[in-house]
Amino acid sequence: MNQSSATIRAILIARPGILRNSLLAFLRAMPQVQIAALAEHPDPAFAMLREHTPDVTIVDVDIAEDQVCALVRQIRAEQPPIKFITLVASLRQQALMLSVGANYALLKGFLDDDLRQAILMRPYPQSSQKNTQNTKEK
Repeated sequence: MNQSSATIRAILIARPGILRNSLLAFLRAMPQVQIAALAEHPDPAFAMLREHTPDVTIVDVDIAEDQVCALVRQIRAEQPPIKFITLVASLRQQALMLSVGANYALLKGFLDDDLRQAILMRPYPQSSQKNTQNTKEK
């Protein structure tokens, strides 16, 4: 993995609670990552993406699966370089998110190294390859 000291601007879209708090702590512990914006649901996300032009967007799919699909499709059509990392609860959600254009669909039970690698992976953000090997046995 090729890591750079350049700042990675991130937007996090997740409901308030333990998962979001854990993700915020995880991101804040990474010196390369700057949290550009935070949202509770996908509705304001498109405007936030235009305003903050992040390198990566991390979305908890449990907030509103159909809205997340629409958001990913819309952003892919208008701003394809943004890296999308979706956090999913099932293999069905994983397949769905990858099919609509997410770069990564990480199972929530396997987030530690997978999430860090997905955020830091270069080339960045031009990478269009999808990572489906995030269901490794632990």
